[in-house]
Amino acid sequence: FTFALLGGIFVVNANLDQMIIGLLSGSSDVAIYRVAVLAATAVSFVFSSLSLIAAPYFSSSTSLIAERKGVELARLCFFITLLLFIFYVGFGLILSLTLNAALGYSGLYLNLNGNEKFVLFAAAASVLLNGFLNMLFIPLFSVQGAAVATLLSSFFWKMILLIKVRHVKGLKMAAFNKVRK
Repeated sequence: FTFALLGGIFVVNANLDQMIIGLLSGSSDVAIYRVAVLAATAVSFVFSSLSLIAAPYFSSSTSLIAERKGVELARLCFFITLLLFIFYVGFGLILSLTLNAALGYSGLYLNLNGNEKFVLFAAAASVLLNGFLNMLFIPLFSVQGAAVATLLSSFFWKMILLIKVRHVKGLKMAAFNKVRK
């Protein structure tokens, strides 16, 4: 049930920007933002694909092996998404996803190790923050405001998850952490 709710929260979060842009700015801005969202989907594909490699390590390995593999995959994902960001700077959305990649797979790790309710609450808090920031930034900055809201709420969510992984398991899962031997 928790994973179903989490999936629903991700669907709401993925479309919240566009709904609020439609309410506050208009359909032409929604169309512009939608194009940027579709282009940014390539980055999400990279992150999701690499999570399939990470999942077995996170669910059955020792903490040290899980941390090592998490950092290695986060680095790989970060550099791939950074290349995509260099070639397409679309409204900060790819920057948001690149940041997501750099901050690693802590959500996946927590989900696979009995902390899925924490991930659910963190995601819900992120959606609420995203909605609030969209209401604040879209009237001021239009579609760029929506991208900034997404960037800030994504950063908030990933930082909460990183702190939890660090607190619960003592693991550092971000791309730029030193890998322990």
